Amino acid sequence: MLTFLRILISFTLLGAPILLVMFAIFKARKIDRLEPMCVILAAALLGMGAFYWSLFLAKHLPEYIPGNLLKNLVLQMDVQRVVRTVTEHWNGEGSRTTVHPLMPLLFQPVAHTVSHLVPSNSDLRIAQLTTGMFMALSASLLFIAAYYYSRRYAWAAIVVFGYALSFGYIILSTFPESSGLATYSVILPYTIYALHREKPIGRIERVLYLLAGLLSIGVTTSNFFHALMVYAIRLWYSMRQKLLILFHLTFYAVSVTFIAAVLSVLQRKVFYLGSEYWFLPSSVSAETRWLALWWDGMFHPLRVLIQLLVYSVVGIRLSFTDLGCQIEGIPILQLSAETVKLSDISVWRIGIMALFLTMVIFFSRSKPFSPDRVPLFWGLGYSILLHIVYGNELLLYSGHWLPVLWLIFATADYSRLRILALSCMIFLIAYNNRTAFKEMYQQMNVASAYASLQIPVGLPLQHEFQRAYVDWAGNFSPGIGSNGVLLSVFDVDAQSSNLSSLVEHRATHTLLRELPIPIIRSEAGSVLVEQSWYPLSDGVLVRVRLGRGDASKERKKIRVYLLVGNRGPTSSAYRRRYQWDAVRQCVMSDSQIAIRCSVSPDFVLYHPDYRILFNIMLEGKGNLERQARDTKTPFRSIPNNATNLLLGWELIIAVGEEKILWLHCPYSLPALSSEGVPLYQIVNLSPPADTHPPKSRLTESEAISLAQKSVQTLTEINKAISITVPSREWREGLHGAIAHLAQSVQHDGRIPVTPINYGVFIRDAAYMVYALLIAGQYEYAKLAIDYMLRHPWEGRRYPEGDAAGHLLWVMHKYWLFTRDETWLKQKLPAIRNLARCIMDMRSDGMHPAEVNLLGQKRTIPASPRLAQQLQKKAGRIFPFYLNYGTMDQGGLLYVNLVSLTGLRGAVDMLNEFSSEEASNLRHILQDYLQEFTNLLETIDYDLSYDKRGYCFATWPAQIHSVIPKAREYFVKTGFDSQVPISSWKYLDMDYAHNFLIAGHRSAGYRVVQRYLNLYTFKMWKLLDEGGPSSQGYWKLLSNPMWNPEVAIPHGWSIASLVLLMRDALVYEDDGSLVLLSGIPPEWFGAGKKLSYSLPTEYGLLRVYMECKEQNIILDVEIAGSPPKGISAVLPETPGERRVRITPGRNVILRMR
Repeated sequence: MLTFLRILISFTLLGAPILLVMFAIFKARKIDRLEPMCVILAAALLGMGAFYWSLFLAKHLPEYIPGNLLKNLVLQMDVQRVVRTVTEHWNGEGSRTTVHPLMPLLFQPVAHTVSHLVPSNSDLRIAQLTTGMFMALSASLLFIAAYYYSRRYAWAAIVVFGYALSFGYIILSTFPESSGLATYSVILPYTIYALHREKPIGRIERVLYLLAGLLSIGVTTSNFFHALMVYAIRLWYSMRQKLLILFHLTFYAVSVTFIAAVLSVLQRKVFYLGSEYWFLPSSVSAETRWLALWWDGMFHPLRVLIQLLVYSVVGIRLSFTDLGCQIEGIPILQLSAETVKLSDISVWRIGIMALFLTMVIFFSRSKPFSPDRVPLFWGLGYSILLHIVYGNELLLYSGHWLPVLWLIFATADYSRLRILALSCMIFLIAYNNRTAFKEMYQQMNVASAYASLQIPVGLPLQHEFQRAYVDWAGNFSPGIGSNGVLLSVFDVDAQSSNLSSLVEHRATHTLLRELPIPIIRSEAGSVLVEQSWYPLSDGVLVRVRLGRGDASKERKKIRVYLLVGNRGPTSSAYRRRYQWDAVRQCVMSDSQIAIRCSVSPDFVLYHPDYRILFNIMLEGKGNLERQARDTKTPFRSIPNNATNLLLGWELIIAVGEEKILWLHCPYSLPALSSEGVPLYQIVNLSPPADTHPPKSRLTESEAISLAQKSVQTLTEINKAISITVPSREWREGLHGAIAHLAQSVQHDGRIPVTPINYGVFIRDAAYMVYALLIAGQYEYAKLAIDYMLRHPWEGRRYPEGDAAGHLLWVMHKYWLFTRDETWLKQKLPAIRNLARCIMDMRSDGMHPAEVNLLGQKRTIPASPRLAQQLQKKAGRIFPFYLNYGTMDQGGLLYVNLVSLTGLRGAVDMLNEFSSEEASNLRHILQDYLQEFTNLLETIDYDLSYDKRGYCFATWPAQIHSVIPKAREYFVKTGFDSQVPISSWKYLDMDYAHNFLIAGHRSAGYRVVQRYLNLYTFKMWKLLDEGGPSSQGYWKLLSNPMWNPEVAIPHGWSIASLVLLMRDALVYEDDGSLVLLSGIPPEWFGAGKKLSYSLPTEYGLLRVYMECKEQNIILDVEIAGSPPKGISAVLPETPGERRVRITPGRNVILRMR
């Protein structure tokens, strides 16, 4: 019943004005009886066109990108909140109803209806559709208003085209925003005025104005002035009696506000619990934080005028700015239109802007005080005055005035020359905005990747909580569930902070010698700032190096700030207390050492509000501790409710001089939830061990020693392999990715896909362990396998049919790489059990299969519909006898391929100790293989049969070695190396891996290069999952600017890249080794050299290649002996050829 009432109230409030406007159109007809129908039909057609245009624009925003970016800000748009407000049905919490009083009441029922009519699981898409509907309605109303001003269909239609092609319309169609939802209520009073202005005020018109006022105040309180002002002007031209006008106007304002207040109470108490009252003084005062920043002083009003009248129509290239930092009081990456300088705008674009502004003035100059135009100029004037004092990044508010701006053209005198001039102007605007939209989209991609820069810094075999997280701004948390630490440097002479260079995308992010030691280089004026984070066994060590970037001989005065609070990448919201201990030269928190400093600060400030201290850093204020005593400000030298602490250093740097500051942040603070509950109790992990950090001062010599030890420990990870190739990116990428994978192995062998987002998934872990094996990290791989055997079903809540196959596959790989007979003997019982389980998982699909996997019983559900479908297609008497278990809720081919691979591995391992047992299992394998071959014949060897799998299991299964016809699918299928087959990165790379094995060289080097070029990988060797991920326990942490659906670094994605790069250099193929099949053809050019040393199933392989004008010298050494030999794949046109290699000999190949 409540749902019905919600929908009824919403549709009545939103729909009644439309019906009344249609009624008014029929009443407004003069001579032509068909005129009302023609007007309504034209308005409907233009509205539909505008709606489809909005949908076209909306689709250009990939669902995954906004998650990264909109947790930060594009033009300060609060898209996440708007999406939540519109789509979290029957919930008003967090809807900011203080300034948008009735948004849940008005729009949630509409979005609810849309979600039932449109098959979409994306809240973003539903919000875009809802916004597009109201923008389309505004286009229809704009046409009606323009027509009744001009009485010209073409003139009115051109005005609508100009409105829909404006940059503000494009922005608001792409990003769901409150001003996009407001466009309908903004233009409504002007449409009412246009329809009725030549007649006396009637009851229908008064009801329309009442509804318009209610909708205006309901969407945004400040918009009520549009309805109030238009109604006042209407009264003025109708009555001319001041007291009577005042009475009607007062009655109107009181009626609207009273009804809005009643609806607000009903919204909060009955329909949408959690929403706030808009009429309370405390609610209104909270909005003062959005007052305009006069950051450019006297030019601010001019900039507001340009943003309103020009930028909302003619798009520009946005710029990165620190404006959001000033407003929010935290590091925010923001794309801005407000801070764009004139020098950043092209001459061509400035010309279009000047031309449009000239046309606005030209079309406005005739009869500016006529009754038709007064409401429009008052409306625009109000918007200009309002935004001089309220709001920044005014493009996001453009829905509040854009339709009114275009209506000015409809009130101008009509002529063919003017209609031609306006049409040409709109064409230029459309052309420019197409370019501006593309530029914005490219910037969004860069900004999205930049915002995703968040790297775990830790050592292998540590607890999940014992790793620091560093983000793009250098903000870091020394441990999951700990606190947040942010360092900044301020050049006093230049009045510039390095935070500005970070948020303005002028910083450099890299790694120290391919190791997972992140480095951020930024600038504060002419001061060069370099921050490095070294993982330690007991915490993280931070080095801050300061130097001069100018040639000036004057000594440079700088301030260094260190802000400690609960705002970090993985910090807890729990409000800890901090205190500076001058004796031990450290920051204390709850009697624990939180930070050890190598240099004592010059001042220490405490404050309960993090943003206050952040703004001190950003503005570079000096020793406020002394000022606090003089001016009685809230800063205190003695902590009082000290939940945030700011340390400050006053330094002088001469030319050629360097200053180094060291910080040691131990894992001493317990990982807590926002309520102070130990995090391990909530997320079901073992408690981390105590690290017992030193209690003495941090000396420079100790810090240097700790840094050297950290580098040495991480360097050991990549010692098992070496690679020297023409591309530096390949070497750095391979080493960096392997280091991330090694770091993923935790203290008990636990190897989660991504800490926080995911735990261990057996399937993902198998790929990660295989990547560790090809990197020679046998101990880490062994520990991970042991963990997987203790938790064989870990991953999904339901049992997956590929678990046993993956375990056997990776165990077999471990055996082939290590030949550790002691280990194999110990694992024989597990191997037998896993093989038994694969057999038990097979069924006719009509009945469930009971499985006891290493002592843990599960039931694989039946799949009768699929079994009968395949049986019918094959024309069989009985269903196929297969493994009908699932991987990720599907994947029949994948599950059975992995199961067959596991059984083949089990046969090989059992054969080492019992040839009879292996022989029996081999017969079972042959029967299973024949049944699977029959299945492939039934589906005509279509390996893309799995809806989501993209046949990515075929390369590790090497199915072509036992079913040769399976290879033909990849040989015949075309492969485009430039276009990802899936947004999920591991699927895309594993799909390409199949084509590499099938002989497509470009599936190796081009796909590898595509991922090496990704921003997050270029910087910190990070890959995310590629789509919305599980949020894990991010909700227990306190990082409001991070998108919890981003899983980075994603273990399977990184492992897939490592495996593809390695197999491009060498891969095992049914008893043989194949070299150089996926490297770029350019590497075979004259003068090129490469060498690498990589583990294989046949021992360590060493390859050296030198290319000359007429010859290729290829030197190959290997510890073992591949049964079918070694071959190298050399590029030729057309096709490629394999050349057999004899190990241990220097082979000279003559180039053709």
